[in-house]
Amino acid sequence: MSRFHKHSPAFVMTSVRLVSETRKRLRPLFAGLAILHREGHAGAAWTIDVSEDGSLLPHAPESPEALGSIVGLHRALGRQCRVGAALATPADLAGAAPRRPRRAAGPESACRRGPEIYGWSLMYQLPGMRGTAAIDPHDRFDDLPALFESPLELIDRSAFLAVRGIPNRPIAILTRPEDFVRRETGDGWTNRYYPQARFRRPCRLEAVL
Repeated sequence: MSRFHKHSPAFVMTSVRLVSETRKRLRPLFAGLAILHREGHAGAAWTIDVSEDGSLLPHAPESPEALGSIVGLHRALGRQCRVGAALATPADLAGAAPRRPRRAAGPESACRRGPEIYGWSLMYQLPGMRGTAAIDPHDRFDDLPALFESPLELIDRSAFLAVRGIPNRPIAILTRPEDFVRRETGDGWTNRYYPQARFRRPCRLEAVL
């Protein structure tokens, strides 16, 4: 099996588009991919396997091919699965030499205009949880985790948890090929969650590695 991300990631800088803001582009620092999984019943919280050193860095293989194998294994066991991208936080630099962010893979090998995201989820680790973190379910779309479309709302919720001693980290929820279905007219594809929104073809995962 491929190696997993070390706890001192080389951050990746790329341009992303929030699907609810058609003209707005953001440039987050990603700290690696994240595999969200949960048991198949509706309303269950999502789980992410994370480091045990308190940094909440997700465990995920370093290659898209290996990550696909892990996602396939979860689904074979009857679990729902999504792929997100963990955002870097100021705490990642504490006690370590700063790392120069590198740009994501070039447009020809990944995606010409960068990934698109539905928004940001917030994973958190309650007392007694070790090696795992949780994300709440979405209140409308059972196949998605709870999302913040506003960065200010995300920061507010993160600060709310932090002052109560609850570690947390944002996860950008990427659009993925399985989110799209053929239109009834047969002339293209539409998104299952936001059928009226305009999307591009989902990026390959090299765009955030």
